[in-house]
Amino acid sequence: MSKLEKMILLKQNLSYKKVFNIILLSSFYILSLAASSVLAKEIKKPREKPIFSQNICPKANLLPIRSFETQKYRVYICRGDRRHRLGYYVRIPKIGGKFTTPVTARRGETYIAQREEAKYSVNPYEMLAIKANRVVLQEEVKYAVSADGKPLKKGCPQGQKTFVKAETKSFITYICGDSIPSSYIAVLRSGIVINLPLKSYKHSEKSHISNSKYLANQGNISYVLTRKALRIYQSGRITIKEKILKWKSKE
Repeated sequence: MSKLEKMILLKQNLSYKKVFNIILLSSFYILSLAASSVLAKEIKKPREKPIFSQNICPKANLLPIRSFETQKYRVYICRGDRRHRLGYYVRIPKIGGKFTTPVTARRGETYIAQREEAKYSVNPYEMLAIKANRVVLQEEVKYAVSADGKPLKKGCPQGQKTFVKAETKSFITYICGDSIPSSYIAVLRSGIVINLPLKSYKHSEKSHISNSKYLANQGNISYVLTRKALRIYQSGRITIKEKILKWKSKE
């Protein structure tokens, strides 16, 4: 290769390097501008506040310890203070507004608040309002969580199937199991839970067929659930009979 050819090649390499450096610097500049624009947008963008940061409870230091959500409402149970040690019941309609009253009783995960002739209760299963011994508001609870975000226990144990969910005036009853029905879980409206193994059953997976029957025993007390009614026997005699108001069978 002649000296002239070497000089031309050297100049070409230098030119290529200059072009490459210019392109590299231009790309870096464009990327810097883009990053600055994104950062500016993020700074201007308002941060979402956690739900518990809102003014839910009567006092700022009385944070919610339970949260229940129905189709139309959110209900919070706030920490108590010296005046009301059981806490506060706060019901917030999703369309706006707020109702707050002290909790007067607690049974497990059922919280009860009473004001004059009105009684309010909430648990992981349902929210109730009773006035003058009449139910004026009743909604199924869709979500129930504790302050740490963990869901509250509801219905059949985790990992089991719900073969039947039946509701009467006083009970919400679940028939649970793995591959076959094996347990009877009844929740009283007051929050008391009855959990028993099934002694016998006749299960139909079609909700319109009325020949399903489930039997559970607790000493001399027997619980018989059918599509039409829940019957409770004591020493062979019927002590409670309630009509099935809602029935949902796994299909």
